[in-house]
Amino acid sequence: MKNKFREMRAGLTQKQMVKVINKELESSGSAGITTATWSRWETGANEPSKEMYKWLSSFFKVSVAYLKGITDTQMDFEQLTHEYDLLLADDFVVYMMLI
Repeated sequence: MKNKFREMRAGLTQKQMVKVINKELESSGSAGITTATWSRWETGANEPSKEMYKWLSSFFKVSVAYLKGITDTQMDFEQLTHEYDLLLADDFVVYMMLI
């Protein structure tokens, strides 16, 4: 499975992407990343930490599963949670109708 890091650059160079990410990371008091790090993520040689995956997911507004290339669905965590809540609500209604 191929991750989506290259795709997330949306036409930016690696250096430009890293500059944008680092500006956001540093504004929140977090350490930045290097272009070499981003390159290794793109090629799959390395992966971000769990915390960085969560941050990148929020930054790009996509799910971690999408970034990892597990799914082609770009939903972020809030969207997935909402869909899950709707599914549970529907299941609960059906369950109550069967009782």
